[in-house]
Amino acid sequence: MGVAAISLFLSGCMTTSTGISQADAGFEATRAQTMGLIIGHVEERFLTQPHHLNVGMSQIAGDGDSKIKASVDTASRGASLLLPARNTDYKSRNRTGRYFVLEVPAGTYQIDQWRYRYYRGDSLKLDSYPTFTVEAGKATYIGHIQAVALSMSLRIDNDFESDLAEIKKKYDLAGIPVENRCSNVKNGWWLHEGTKAEDSLVKQILNESSPIVPCP
Repeated sequence: MGVAAISLFLSGCMTTSTGISQADAGFEATRAQTMGLIIGHVEERFLTQPHHLNVGMSQIAGDGDSKIKASVDTASRGASLLLPARNTDYKSRNRTGRYFVLEVPAGTYQIDQWRYRYYRGDSLKLDSYPTFTVEAGKATYIGHIQAVALSMSLRIDNDFESDLAEIKKKYDLAGIPVENRCSNVKNGWWLHEGTKAEDSLVKQILNESSPIVPCP
């Protein structure tokens, strides 16, 4: 099985997630009630070629506490943008994506950044970020995270049932309870430094896209 494009950091030093590939995804620590899982779906929509979406999240910890940082990509990066993406779960003419699982310590986390690997800039800062709680021994669904390249914007939808069905095809979650704790982006869309908010096409995409599916 290919290694998933998932990174996990502790206090600035890289450590290993037990769920980085399907072959290694036994999730023993979660089954032993010492860790929990973050599960979800990340997708990139584009016109001609993907820019490799990267979504970052971090644990909300007290002063002086160790802080977990994690990220997930829509695809493993190649040596250049011209090379085909690897380890995606699906890819069509205008979209690519992956269903992911991260094994992390219990705690409260937030999705605090998104960017494209092959495009300058980062997401704009928000007053409040999508937040969720991970419990030991359980899996926490954080939503269908999807970025649209034409408008340089990102949204989070609650596609719990369909996403969970696909995740269970890929990973063995038997016996692990799953909680739906996805959190929508405030005001619907999360913009990027490269977003041309006054552009008529961007306005059309943001205003006429399908309604965002609310989280519980």
